[in-house]
Amino acid sequence: MLMKLTSLFLLIFLSNAGVWAQEDDIRSAQVPASKDAVIYQDDQVYQTTLGNGRGQFLTTGSFEIGIYRRALIAFSFDGIVPPGSTILSAEFVVTPNAVSSSVGMLIYRVGSRWGPGTSTPENELAGGPAETGDPTWFNRIYTANDPSRNQTWEQPGGDFVFDQPLVADAGNIQDTTVHYTSEQLVADVQSMLSRPDQHFGWILLGDEGNFATGVYQFPSADNEDEAVRPYLDITYRVPRDVEKVITNYDILDTLAGNGEKDDRDNHWRTRFEGGDAKEAELSQPATAVADRNGVVYIPDTYAHSIRRVTTDGKIETIAGTGVPGDNGDSGNALEMQLRHPNGLAVLDNGDVYVLDTSNKRVCKVTPEGGFTTVFRDDTEPALRTGYGLWVAPDASSIVYSSHNVLKRWTASDGAITIMASGFDELANITKDAFSGDFLVADIDDSTVWRVPEEGGSRERIAGGGTNSLPNRDALKTRFEGVRGIAATGHGGYFLTTESGGDLWYVDTGGIADIILRGAGSLDIVKGDGQVLSDLYQNSPGNVMSQPYSITIAPNGDLLMMTNEAGVLRIIHKGRSPEIVRAGIFEEDTFSMAWTSQLQRLYLVEFSDNLLDWNLLTEVVSSGNVTTFSSTIDEETPQQHFRVSLYYP
Repeated sequence: MLMKLTSLFLLIFLSNAGVWAQEDDIRSAQVPASKDAVIYQDDQVYQTTLGNGRGQFLTTGSFEIGIYRRALIAFSFDGIVPPGSTILSAEFVVTPNAVSSSVGMLIYRVGSRWGPGTSTPENELAGGPAETGDPTWFNRIYTANDPSRNQTWEQPGGDFVFDQPLVADAGNIQDTTVHYTSEQLVADVQSMLSRPDQHFGWILLGDEGNFATGVYQFPSADNEDEAVRPYLDITYRVPRDVEKVITNYDILDTLAGNGEKDDRDNHWRTRFEGGDAKEAELSQPATAVADRNGVVYIPDTYAHSIRRVTTDGKIETIAGTGVPGDNGDSGNALEMQLRHPNGLAVLDNGDVYVLDTSNKRVCKVTPEGGFTTVFRDDTEPALRTGYGLWVAPDASSIVYSSHNVLKRWTASDGAITIMASGFDELANITKDAFSGDFLVADIDDSTVWRVPEEGGSRERIAGGGTNSLPNRDALKTRFEGVRGIAATGHGGYFLTTESGGDLWYVDTGGIADIILRGAGSLDIVKGDGQVLSDLYQNSPGNVMSQPYSITIAPNGDLLMMTNEAGVLRIIHKGRSPEIVRAGIFEEDTFSMAWTSQLQRLYLVEFSDNLLDWNLLTEVVSSGNVTTFSSTIDEETPQQHFRVSLYYP
C-alpha cells in the first residue's frame, strides 16, 4: 500500500473584524505497518518454538481448540507525520481473507520491545521453526543457536494488560476492509507519535473468549499485494511554527531591576555596584543584549552609563560616569561621559558598541575597559533619537536607526548613507540571518518593515491593521507602539509593543500571535517561574508592562527590557544538547545520541563541508537521551551531522 497524504488548510473569515485567520493545518495519511509477526501458543502446549516474522498473513484466534495465535504489529511515522503533530482521528484498517471467529479483534498496547522477525513458514496457520530475531510465545527476541541470549516476555504470549484493551469489537466493515477505532486507540496512536522510543506497537488477539475454533486472518505488512496490507488511517494537526518555537523554552524570570522608579532621573546608587542585579534601580534602559558567555549588557539610558549583569546575577558599571556629557573620544570607559545611550551591540570578541544618542555618535567599549568613539553623525536628518544598532561581525559596517531614517556607516571610507527613509520614528532593528535583510520597527506608525541589506527600498511586513487580535495575518494586525524586534534565523521574528504591552511572534507564514500578554502602563512583574508554554496556552493575564525591547541571546534566551522603571525579564531556552555518542555502529547506519529534555524539538542537520548546513529532519525528544539514525552507503559522500534545539 502506497502511503497517501492529503492536506486541508482551514481559513476562517471573520466578517466583524474584517480579517481572516489561518487556523489549523489538518492533514490525513495512511501509515503502513513497519513490522509485524505471529506468535503461536503451540510452544506452550507442545514445547515447540514456532515463528512467523515475514509471512504473508497475520493470524489471531484459535487454530485448534484452546490453542491460540496472536499477532504483533508496529508503525513508524518517520517521514510521514511531522514531529509534534496532534492526532485527531485514527483507525486500524485490515483486509480480512479468513474469518471464522464470532468476534473480530482485541487490540492491546504491547509492553516490551520485540524483534522484527525473518521466518517465513510454508503453513502460516500452523507456523514454522523460529529463526533468530523472531518473537515467539515465550520470547520477545529469539536466538536460534544460543538460548542464553533469548530475550523473554514477562508473561508467555506477550506483555500486555488483559483487562485494558484499546479496542474490543468486531470493527466497522467497509466493503472489503474492516476499520477499528476508539478514543483509547486514538490516544495510543498519539503516544506512538509523541514517544516512539517508549511505544512498542500492539498485540492483536482473536476469539479467545471461548474454546470454539475461530481464526481471524488478514494480509501482513510483507504481503505481496501492497493494496491489502494493514495500515493506520489518521488525521492530524500539524504544529504551527509558533508552537515549535515555544516548546523549547523554559521559565520566565526577572534578571535585573527592581522596578521602583519610573521617572527620568538617575536612580543609580553606589550601593548597587557589584550587588544583586534584581535589587538595582535602573533608569529607563532601552534594551539589553547578551554575549556568548551569558553576560548581559544594559544601556542605562537616564543614568548615562552602561551596566553589565554577570552570570552570577551581579550588576556592575563598565562605561559612563553617571553625569551626562561628552568629554572626549577615547580613554578609560569608566571616566568617559555618555548622554542617553540607547542602542547596544556586542561582538564575539567582547567589544561593546553603544549608540550614544544625544551625543550623536557610536562608541566602542573593549573588554579591557578602553573607550573609543567609532564615528559621529552630524549628517541630516540629525541623530536626535534612535534605539536600534547593528554591528557587522568584523565591525566593517554599522547600521542604526536615526529618528525617521535607517543609516549605515562603513569603516572603509567612514561614509554615512541612508539605507531607507519615510518612517515616522524608528525603534529597534534586527538582522534576519534567513533572508539577509534588516527588519525595523516604526514605533509611531505601529508597523514593521523589511529593508534589503544593500538598502534603497523598504517593504511593510507587519502592522497597518485596525485591531490587535492574536493569530492573524501580521499585515492586518495593529501592533500598538511596536518597539522591539528580533529575528529567529528561520524566517520568524519576535515583536514587543510598548503601548500594547505584549510579546508577539510572527511565524514563517506571516501569522502573528501573542506569546505573552502585558499592559501599556502600570508596573506589572508577574509570571516568574512559570513555563512559557503554560503562559501561552493558559493566558493567565498580564505578566509585564511596556516591553521596550526583545533580543535573542547567543544561547537562545529571550531578553526583554520592560516597565518604564526598567525591569529586565528573561525567558530561558531549554538546555543545549550534548552528544553522547556518534558513529557507524552497523555496516550501513550512522547513529547519533544526545542529551535532551522531554518533548523538545531538535533539528538534525548535515553538511559535507562544515560550511553549508542542510536540514535533515526534526526530532521530538521523549526522554533524557534522544537518538537518530541515518542509512548510508558507499556512494554517500562524507558527511558531518549536528543537532540543535529548534529556532531561534
